[in-house]
Amino acid sequence: MEEMSFEQRLKKAKTGFHKKRTAENPKDLMEKKERQLQKVNKGRKKVGMPKERYSKIPVKDKMMSTFQAQEKGRDPRFLAGDASQFNKGLFEASYNFINDMTKDRKKNIKRELNALKKKTRKNKKLSPAELETQEKLTNILAEESNLIKVYSKSNPESKYLKEAKKMNKERAKKGQNPIYYKKRELKEMRYKEQFDKLDKKKGRVDKEIQKAFRKV
Repeated sequence: MEEMSFEQRLKKAKTGFHKKRTAENPKDLMEKKERQLQKVNKGRKKVGMPKERYSKIPVKDKMMSTFQAQEKGRDPRFLAGDASQFNKGLFEASYNFINDMTKDRKKNIKRELNALKKKTRKNKKLSPAELETQEKLTNILAEESNLIKVYSKSNPESKYLKEAKKMNKERAKKGQNPIYYKKRELKEMRYKEQFDKLDKKKGRVDKEIQKAFRKV
């Protein structure tokens, strides 16, 4: 729409276009207010409730929620964000007693088996209960030895790393620089120790070499 000029506005003002609307009849206003109150009273649940709603904040009926949120279990071991970095050395130090317990159990089982073997050497027949215990003990011994092997294979260089830590502490006291072994050097140390053990037993080195060739 085009903007009105000043003359056009004056003409409109004379005709009463810009005059404010005259006030409504007071009786009509009272009736209107009564009708509004009746509507409010119909919506009231109790007699003590206010007849007129508060102008600033609308009154809300409190609804009791039937749904209750269930508490979920939280385990920090399985939370990627909360879980801290895995410290292998600390874990081994704190749970090393399990490996010691397995070794002790293995020794006790060996003693019991040796006692049963002595009986058979003396031409004494074992009772069915003793034979059953012998079978059980042999199975348990195999399981325990497998557990020790698995642990030693999973941490083959841990022994050398511990020795290196002790040595570095002594070197630090003397004011010397620490020594850090590479992975290749740790492997060489492990293989050397294995070879020295086999060299003590006659013929074991040749057998192990033959096994290695068969695998290839």
